Amino acid sequence: MKYKTAKFQGVEGARALGAFTVVIWHLNTYLDAYFENFSFRYIFRGEWANIFFFALSGFLAVYTMKGKELPGIKEFCEKRIKKVYPLWLMTTIFFLCLSMAEFWIRNELSISNISVLLYKIIVDMLLIQSWIPGYPYLFHLNGPGWYLSVLFLLWILTIPLLKYIKKLSPKQRRFFLICIFLAQFTRDFICMNSDLIAKYATGVWWLYPIVAYVSGMILATFFGEKTQPTTSGKGVLQYIILICGIPVGYFVTFKVTVLENVFMTIYMLYVIWILTCENTSLHKVLSNNIFGFVGSISFEIYMLHIPVARFIEFFGVIKNNLIAFNVIVCLTIFSAVIWKKLMGRYESKRIAV
Repeated sequence: MKYKTAKFQGVEGARALGAFTVVIWHLNTYLDAYFENFSFRYIFRGEWANIFFFALSGFLAVYTMKGKELPGIKEFCEKRIKKVYPLWLMTTIFFLCLSMAEFWIRNELSISNISVLLYKIIVDMLLIQSWIPGYPYLFHLNGPGWYLSVLFLLWILTIPLLKYIKKLSPKQRRFFLICIFLAQFTRDFICMNSDLIAKYATGVWWLYPIVAYVSGMILATFFGEKTQPTTSGKGVLQYIILICGIPVGYFVTFKVTVLENVFMTIYMLYVIWILTCENTSLHKVLSNNIFGFVGSISFEIYMLHIPVARFIEFFGVIKNNLIAFNVIVCLTIFSAVIWKKLMGRYESKRIAV
């Protein structure tokens, strides 16, 4: 996304860090082979990046409509679907072809296997993968589909939710925010003590995507009451909170896991607030051109890294894990840039017409 001012350049840099975290989280097995009793998942917390992306999506969805008449649900969703669906459709068709090829090579091209595959394809193309309780939302066919299907549901709910939130007073919004955090905590507590409920509380029912997104929306409504969020940029407290939040997050993740989603959502909201203040050091660092470039293709990286990994694994010609990891990362970035260029030209032509 291109912004009219430098205000959100730091946000693009943060997207880059989030995309990098997700890639390491998903491809950790390539690197863990070189370390005994250690996983890079201990360091690169993919869930935190997802919380950030959902919170940021909710924030930007509302903030970019500041001072404008609210669009209808169809118009709001249509613009976003047109932007993300072509890449999603391409990668899903790719997985369909790859799965069919694997069945054929293994001599497993049976009616039952094809039926299951077609069912998964339909669910994926309709973007309802994560809506189904207990559905194996991650890596069942096209991994990133769980994220996109949750986002699709949230887009449908954005306009009705925003109309409701705008009717609330600032105190009522804060109370609403506390209520959804309590709902998340209750969900996590129950799932930790009930395997049966935890089995079905996946995808949308994991709740944290909705909580993060709605929290971002509420944060943006507070910003909408001001011309611009401000901070001194030199306050010691904000940097103490930013720096200390990470080790506290690790402690909560491994020791008090029932609080992880709530704590990291609150932390990511604080990060977004800092990022939207141009005079903070964090904004200035993440506004670097390299961060900005990677951030501009972060969605494409998110969508392409798993298909690229499956493509490399399918041929199995790279035996060294470290080389395979680097090839996947480089090929993913290259593919993301190419796709961005192609879609940029397509959108330019469409606008011109």
